[in-house]
Amino acid sequence: MIPRVRVNYRFADVARALVAPSREGAKSRTLERRVADFAGAREAILTASGRGGLYLVLKAIGRAKAVMPAYTCKAVAEAAILAGCEPVHIDIEGDGYDMSMAHLELRVDADCVIVATHQYGAPAPIRRLQRLCNERGAVLIEDAAAAFGSCVDGRQVGAAGRAGVFSFDSTKTIHAPLKGGAIVTNDPGLAGRVRALMADETSPPSIADKFRWLGGALAYQALANPVVYRAFHHAWFAARGRRYSETPGLDPRKTAFHSRRLADWQAGIVFSQLDRFDEIRDRRRALYSLYHKALKGAPGIQLPPEDRSGEWCCTRFAVRIDVGRDAVADRMAAAGVDLAYSFAEIGAPADCVNAHRLARGVVNMPFYPQLSDAAARRAADALLQAVEDVAALDGAQHGQGTV
Repeated sequence: MIPRVRVNYRFADVARALVAPSREGAKSRTLERRVADFAGAREAILTASGRGGLYLVLKAIGRAKAVMPAYTCKAVAEAAILAGCEPVHIDIEGDGYDMSMAHLELRVDADCVIVATHQYGAPAPIRRLQRLCNERGAVLIEDAAAAFGSCVDGRQVGAAGRAGVFSFDSTKTIHAPLKGGAIVTNDPGLAGRVRALMADETSPPSIADKFRWLGGALAYQALANPVVYRAFHHAWFAARGRRYSETPGLDPRKTAFHSRRLADWQAGIVFSQLDRFDEIRDRRRALYSLYHKALKGAPGIQLPPEDRSGEWCCTRFAVRIDVGRDAVADRMAAAGVDLAYSFAEIGAPADCVNAHRLARGVVNMPFYPQLSDAAARRAADALLQAVEDVAALDGAQHGQGTV
């Protein structure tokens, strides 16, 4: 079975991490400098996760409201609530994946932090958002969790606002077991407040954390085997009657990924990927283009934005389908291809109708650097066939019901 996701780190990286220290050290400090230089920022601060970084930034800024896309990971709203902000959800464009600027302009004032989300790695309209913040006295930060490696006019996203947050989660571009992240900023005062919060509220991962997370890393290594992955898929999804692990509603509680720091052993695993990042980025761009060409114009399928500039480094290839998503996913699984769902459970209110419609209709194609062109084409062909079959079945059932 073709997995939905694979990690970049290798068994040798995990083995080296076993004997590396659990506290911050030289690798962590060097990695902060390298991430700052990569983003074109004055400072970078490593975090235990992207959600933990977002929480720290919002708390350090201290505005009353955090304005965010209605269609996004629930962890964004949960981080805002933990930081003492009211989450303000802005419905998305009718045929897009990000906030409607028309709706956004009605809700922004000087009490707001705008969370500019580079959804799946496709950049948000950052210049328009900068102008809006300047006009209204709002603060702009970037949710670049899925956009490490994505650029606008040759510049890495993340440092255009007061701060940017990257994620090193196992579904993103760069991976640290089991999560990790970084804050980048050009504001030394904000950086100082974030570091003070970290000193008060976070601690290094424990030995138990280390071995639990490295155990998860070894599990990801095992899942690279198609036979092992099929067995996992059956046990974890098919046999349980679930296609994703998200649960309804918000759950704003701190976890280890808010209260820990990134350890030196995790920094070492990130380093091994940065050393070959051009290869990782270029492969993701090639796969994104391949899927676009293979699926363009297909009935019942709406593609994500096209990377016309060749500057993005996306974490997902997310398509909207017009027919029953679960039925399509079942047929794909039978054909040996696993689909993921993006943000199937969102924390937005019911009146954000476009966001909820999108959450019910998006599927993610297998998308990672190790995926061969042949496997990607096989996945694209399977999707085309599955959508056609489900549409035909729906049409037949509808016809029978109207006779």
